[in-house]
Amino acid sequence: MQGEQGPKGDKGDTGATGATGATGSTGAKGDPGDGIFALAPINANFEVSQRLGPLGSRTIATGTSAYVVDRWLAINAGSGANATAAHVAVSDLDWAGYGFRLVHAAAPSSGGKLSVVYTYEARDAYKMAGQAIVFAIKVKAVSGMDRAAINVRYKTSESAISGSSTLVGSSNAQVINSSGWATIYVVVTLPVRATLTTTGVIGFEIVASKTIAESSGDGIIMAQVEVVRDGQALGFKPRAFDVELVRCLRYYEKSYKHDTVPGTVSGENSIALLVPSNTVTTGQFYPSVSYLVSKRTNPNLTIYGQNGSAGQVSDQFGSDKGANTGAVLATVSHSRSFVPYNNGSQFTTGLNIVQLHFAADAEL
Repeated sequence: MQGEQGPKGDKGDTGATGATGATGSTGAKGDPGDGIFALAPINANFEVSQRLGPLGSRTIATGTSAYVVDRWLAINAGSGANATAAHVAVSDLDWAGYGFRLVHAAAPSSGGKLSVVYTYEARDAYKMAGQAIVFAIKVKAVSGMDRAAINVRYKTSESAISGSSTLVGSSNAQVINSSGWATIYVVVTLPVRATLTTTGVIGFEIVASKTIAESSGDGIIMAQVEVVRDGQALGFKPRAFDVELVRCLRYYEKSYKHDTVPGTVSGENSIALLVPSNTVTTGQFYPSVSYLVSKRTNPNLTIYGQNGSAGQVSDQFGSDKGANTGAVLATVSHSRSFVPYNNGSQFTTGLNIVQLHFAADAEL
């Protein structure tokens, strides 16, 4: 016989609530990019070198200055000796690329100040006005040079800054050597818009110096320039080459290939223009030539024949024709094209064409 069912047991206690999981870490702050306040310099990796070509060099005579790699002005401030500016390869940094070298070609006789300048045009300088900005650059010594500093300057007219432009702030002269890179930097508050004005420019110069007299071969190499708003971390990130090149074309453009120096004997990429007759008379106009990028201002133009001679054009075979032929008549449509003409002697071509190269310089 089945026994009776026993009494129902008591309900067990509810289990304890599990511990709350740890809060996840906050994601890293996104890279602000160029932003509106601190504009990264154009060609900050020194990769674009239209004037010299890759790894080219040129002499900077004492007391003169010249643009070498795009957007960067080399200054040899009355040292009593020539200097040599060069586009050089750099392989011992992350994002290995290129640099800018400036050295004394002979022993200077008076001070020997060598410097390199970058100037923001007025529309960009105005955006940065009144902000606290960090300017930084990697520098290495050449030969016996042992110091480098950054000076930040401004002026109220739109032209390149120089050592006489108003000083905003400067770094201490930092020790450099030839065995490794030093990062030179300075933090400055830029002048406000009312002081700068709408035509004012801001720029910075990297100045080389030595604790004793400078000698032939002394100089510096610069690479990887950074400009950021104060409080933003440094960390160099190069732009793609094609992006840098397009930005540089606003200030300097040529018809030659990127790696061909203007004035080189070359028919590659030359421009062929139709003319009304194979007999090109004095004063005859050619069709207009358009730029790829609108210029900062009306540029200084040089026209070359295919044989590399300035102030000439070539016939259908690439032979240069006539001194001073192909001079610029006018720049039109706010620096977007130019009209050449024959201001030299009458000459004969064939196939009703003339051929030419050009270089258009609209730098500050």
